[in-house]
Amino acid sequence: MKMDPVLEIPLLEAKLVAEMESDMVDNDMVQDLKQKIGDAKTAAEFGVRRAQLQFYEAFASGDYEAMADVWSKKHPVSCVHPCQNRLDGYDAVMQSWKNILAVPGLAAATSFKSDDDDDDDDDDDDEYSFRIEPAKVQMEICGSTAIVNCVEQTGSEGASPLEAVNIYKREKGNWKMTMHMAAPVIAAMM
Repeated sequence: MKMDPVLEIPLLEAKLVAEMESDMVDNDMVQDLKQKIGDAKTAAEFGVRRAQLQFYEAFASGDYEAMADVWSKKHPVSCVHPCQNRLDGYDAVMQSWKNILAVPGLAAATSFKSDDDDDDDDDDDDEYSFRIEPAKVQMEICGSTAIVNCVEQTGSEGASPLEAVNIYKREKGNWKMTMHMAAPVIAAMM
């Protein structure tokens, strides 16, 4: 069975250091190890970015099943919603998301109309669903754990951005969320 390339990074790095410190450096091996490390780090970053995108798409679309798929079922999980106490455990966290995503009118309260939509229909079919997008994303991958800091922007008029931290762990070759924390950004007092 082939090892997860992301989990191989520390082993490859240790081999690289050992090879570079040896009396007879094999330059071909050094280059091969550097290439494998670079490829694994790139794959890890793309995987974390995909998991991050899946989380925010599930949130924005109100898709509970997609949200449940983002979260780890193997590792302990926790979540801190804005101005709320920490929730621990998969069941408590998923119940909170079920409650949030089921709020009637969430999409309508935060929806957008297209600037070029000039039809006069009275129905709400032209409204977009809730939008939330991460900005100012910073990512740190440490072995099988990834820490992502970002600012969540909803685009809702008058809505304050939220500072967020998302933590992901490797699970069967994929990145799964183990912690989400969001807090309102308060403008600095002058």
